[in-house]
Amino acid sequence: MKGTLSTRIQPRKAADIAPVLASKIVPDAVLISDSAKTYRNVAKSLNVSLISVPQNAKHKSQGMVHINNANTYCSRLDNWMDRFRGVATKNIPNYLVWHRITDREGKELSARRFLAAGIG
Repeated sequence: MKGTLSTRIQPRKAADIAPVLASKIVPDAVLISDSAKTYRNVAKSLNVSLISVPQNAKHKSQGMVHINNANTYCSRLDNWMDRFRGVATKNIPNYLVWHRITDREGKELSARRFLAAGIG
């Protein structure tokens, strides 16, 4: 998916998340997140607006704002990763790149395009 960033960030603290997002977010961006308090600090650190959508199953949106796209992407990633029955932590970045390429390209992905994407 264009504009999708998937990476492993541990621990999940604002001081760890903000630097990863800093080069990916434009100054007038709006960060849309679940209601985890960490994202308030991330938004403040990045100097962007924040809209928090409640985690409550009955209220997954706030007007026209929702996090369904992010939740759907995470679901696709989880389902895709299940086939491997666990991966070594050191290899997670490689699996995330593999998934991003296959998720973006879908059935159109040829071996040539896969290798070209991997090389850059």
